[in-house]
Amino acid sequence: MSTAAARPGSATWMALRLTAPGTGRPNARGAARMLLALIGPLMVGLAIGQPVLGMIAALAAFFTALIEPVGGYRAHVRAYLVMAPVNAAIAALASLVAGTVWQAGVAGLAVGVASGIIIGSTSRLALAGPFPLFLFVVVQGTAPQPAIWAAAAAAATGALWVALGSILPIAFAPFAPAEVHVADGWKAVALLAREPRSDRRHAMALAALETARLNIVAISRGSPRWQRRRQQLWASTLEAEGAMMAIIALGRSGVPADALLAEAGRVAHAVGSFAFWHRTVPDVAGLEDAADHLVRQVQATADALPDPRECAIALAPSRPARRLALRITAGLDALTEDHPPAPPIPDRAAQPVLAPLRASARWNSPGMRHGLRLGIAAGGLMAIIGAGGGDFLDLTTHGPWVTITLVDVLAPALGASLMRSTQRALGTAIGALLAAFLIWVLGDPWLVAWAAILLGTAAALVRYINYTWVMALFTPLVLLIASTAAPMGPGIAGQRVVATLVGCGLGFLLSIILLPTRQAAALPGALADAVDAMADGIAAGQATAVAGGSTLALAQTQRDAMRAAEHALEVFEGVTVESLARRDADPALAELQSCTFALVERMAVMGTRMPERARLVPGTGDAVSAVIDVLRDVSGAIRGHRAPAPDPGLAGMLDAAWTDLGEAEQAGHPDHEAEGMVDGLAGIIDATERLRAAASAWAREPTAA
Repeated sequence: MSTAAARPGSATWMALRLTAPGTGRPNARGAARMLLALIGPLMVGLAIGQPVLGMIAALAAFFTALIEPVGGYRAHVRAYLVMAPVNAAIAALASLVAGTVWQAGVAGLAVGVASGIIIGSTSRLALAGPFPLFLFVVVQGTAPQPAIWAAAAAAATGALWVALGSILPIAFAPFAPAEVHVADGWKAVALLAREPRSDRRHAMALAALETARLNIVAISRGSPRWQRRRQQLWASTLEAEGAMMAIIALGRSGVPADALLAEAGRVAHAVGSFAFWHRTVPDVAGLEDAADHLVRQVQATADALPDPRECAIALAPSRPARRLALRITAGLDALTEDHPPAPPIPDRAAQPVLAPLRASARWNSPGMRHGLRLGIAAGGLMAIIGAGGGDFLDLTTHGPWVTITLVDVLAPALGASLMRSTQRALGTAIGALLAAFLIWVLGDPWLVAWAAILLGTAAALVRYINYTWVMALFTPLVLLIASTAAPMGPGIAGQRVVATLVGCGLGFLLSIILLPTRQAAALPGALADAVDAMADGIAAGQATAVAGGSTLALAQTQRDAMRAAEHALEVFEGVTVESLARRDADPALAELQSCTFALVERMAVMGTRMPERARLVPGTGDAVSAVIDVLRDVSGAIRGHRAPAPDPGLAGMLDAAWTDLGEAEQAGHPDHEAEGMVDGLAGIIDATERLRAAASAWAREPTAA
């Protein structure tokens, strides 16, 4: 959760952000869907002698296959079926206004505004994103133009082909959508075990497990067989979350736990494979032995320490070691038991369609601002291209590529737009060289089509890893698809690079001057949300302890806090990119962000121990209540741009606890688990005090006003 090693704002930091892997994992399922999506339209189009229609269908299938709805087969089919009439309508409109000037500009404005409103909403239609606008500018620039209804039919066929392909596995893998996500969650936990202190691995595991949970919740209907499997997957996912927390705690403990973490990674990966393939049950004996060995090492080290407090601190890593082995073993058992123990699966919340669209269509909403930016940019460029003819960059052929680039790099937030512009330019330059080489070497349309299919599959595979890599594959993909309809020479790649650079430059400028939505204004609120989420988590633990209830549900509150902090990190990175454009920065705000994430880490290390033991140790209950009050005050101070209340003396609240534990040690009744809990609570108090001080420093900065 901490900030990057390279200082935000430095050239090294920017280079890493442009080319380093992000928090996504290879999307094998999406790659398989993309492979099927591209094969049909391209092969059929060439076979029947209609390569232009094949190109339109392939592009429609490509953008449709990028959609990843939450849920099972029904959800996927519904999403892809919705795309069929949308693509058909957009393709027909594009063909109708093709070759005109003001008609194309007005149509582009309308489609752009509509796309922005949809993107900015929480409606189910937001899955479509800007893809219809992509299709619009591609078809609008196609030469020769197909008949209107032929273009519409080809676009609809591409989406319908993806819908058909999405249900083919149901005969032999009926639970695949949910099982794949659960398997991905366990494999992300395995990757975290390799690098337990990696921020990127933390985010990957958190996102993968959250996706698994959302998919299990979304697929609520089905046969009794599915309901049984659903409960197994749900219980296993919750255990994976516990394993993730234990790995984070071990990574932060500083003990030499490499052997245990390596064994945990091996078994977690095997559990992920077993969740989908149902073949060999993984052997957990090595994991249990490694955990026992580490616990004995920790115990021996603690026994050699004369100070009871130092002994308690030394014993602390033994608890996450035990939890790690137990969680992974329980996660494996859940996949084979008929009725695994787990909290009930929550009901799926209804996701409206029209109400979010109405909210996003309000004049000053982010969705409307983004829609106007998209519409003015796309519609204006279409009009200019139509009026300019072929005098500049051979605009009749390459003008739509400028618009496509512009549409792609414009994001709702300024920071994301600037980053995408840079990544797109870099990726396109690399991809154009690859495209020129392939067009020069292959030549034959059938070979070109197969190369496009392979590139599209690879682009879907790395889609969530890094945008630069995706663009390095997307550029030759589109060039090769277009080459199947109208053979091109290698020189066209260079012309497309110039067109793309023009689009990136325009996107960069429009992001700054045309209705920009700056993330800097949103960062304090995002940090305050993260602080509130942590206060909620601690309060939930305290309430559970007072009621004498189970702490199994506390992973939910911990996950909410981590998710809120991850969102704040995303906003912070956007703010950093914005600061590069302004040539300034806010170090006090960066320190506030760093302290927020440090507190989240301390909570993760504590796990579920605090609520269970705090009620048994004198003084700790008051300290927990005081921490909650301070966090609530800090979140309010951040939102109100004011200094938080003075230090309430949190550290001294644990004196009674340490005195009581020391007396128990002298009486021959040491409670090492309680001592470890109090030490963990001391870490949370220290992180809370640092956060309060950072909020005070930020409030004094002129930029905070």
